[in-house]
Amino acid sequence: MTVKLVLSIIIFLDLVLGIFIFCQNFKKPTNIMFLVMSIFAAIWTYLNYRAGLSNSVFWLQSTYASGAFVITSGLVWTWIVTKCKIKKSSIILVSVIACSLSAMSFLPDFITSDYNQVYSNVIFSGEIGWGSFMYSLFYVVIGMLILIRLIREITSTLDEQFKIQLKFVLVGAFISLVTSALTTVILPQFKIILLGAVDGIGFLIFLSFIAYSITRHKLFNIKVIAIEFVTVSLWAFIL
Repeated sequence: MTVKLVLSIIIFLDLVLGIFIFCQNFKKPTNIMFLVMSIFAAIWTYLNYRAGLSNSVFWLQSTYASGAFVITSGLVWTWIVTKCKIKKSSIILVSVIACSLSAMSFLPDFITSDYNQVYSNVIFSGEIGWGSFMYSLFYVVIGMLILIRLIREITSTLDEQFKIQLKFVLVGAFISLVTSALTTVILPQFKIILLGAVDGIGFLIFLSFIAYSITRHKLFNIKVIAIEFVTVSLWAFIL
């Protein structure tokens, strides 16, 4: 019951934060992409919740299918917020790969060739499938691109305010990526397929660091008092 409650709260906070920021300026690319990222995160967490309710391999496959979009949206958002001059072809290429991996996640034995519940709603065990390496490689590459892009922008920008903003985003991104890498890349090698609540919490930490940057350093230039309430709620939940 505790894990279900945690996942439900994460879904709610993901959506609230995404919608709130989007409503401040629905024409701004960073706000639009932040909403998209938040929606993907909420869907991802919901599918983790569903995977914890049954032993159906479909829901496990769905978590991986949605996870490809979560990390891809994180990369695109990073490109936008750092004003990176990325060609549309690069965005299309990454999106196509993400869509392909998402679809392939539903192929038999792609993610896992065996799936057994060990601890209700928390840990699942099984044999990794033939496509697990491909998925893990994609995740690691995208994660590294996000971190490298943020670090390059922090070291090159002359805008001290923007540098502080990105440092908070970098910390949040690092924690989120390490957490997800643990459940997506590392643990499957030991036949532990999924930790239901961990992925969602990891990405919520990423969103909360962005929210803190919004609050203290005006990353999106929105009303401080209102976003302070959201940020305090996020940190209270995490603590």
